[in-house]
Amino acid sequence: MSFSQFYSKLIEKLDHLFSPIKNLRRAAFALDKFSLSFFEDNYQEREEVGAVNFEVKTERQQMGGYFEQPLIVLLNRACNQLINYDSSCQKILEVGSGTGIFAYEAAKENGRQVVASEFNDGARSWADANRKRDNLTYCKLPLSEFTKNEFDVVVSIEVIQQP
Repeated sequence: MSFSQFYSKLIEKLDHLFSPIKNLRRAAFALDKFSLSFFEDNYQEREEVGAVNFEVKTERQQMGGYFEQPLIVLLNRACNQLINYDSSCQKILEVGSGTGIFAYEAAKENGRQVVASEFNDGARSWADANRKRDNLTYCKLPLSEFTKNEFDVVVSIEVIQQP
């Protein structure tokens, strides 16, 4: 390795280590993890699932954080992308819709009818107030209330958890 190559690599590494933008990102990540220690963990299983705790979510959002856990949002969007590959999926039922992340995304497609069933009254009310679309209906019905072949696809994301 020549001196100029060594020098170039050294500058590249130093730029990576001392870049203001990268350091800002590192600090934000560290502060996000650190700030979680100031709040009670009111979730039942993992922090990204469990009880629908709007106080914690809203407070986190007001402090510049996210409302929903980013991994859960990504998972719901990924499931929606899978359904988008099949144009025959026009009637969709989501069982255990929570705050309606998936249902809201799925209802973006024109011509689709989406029904989102959620037993938690708080989650369903929040979704109905904050994630509305004309082709999206929120309800509190068990799967047994729907007829066979009433929907093209039935989705249930992050409802059944392994211990």
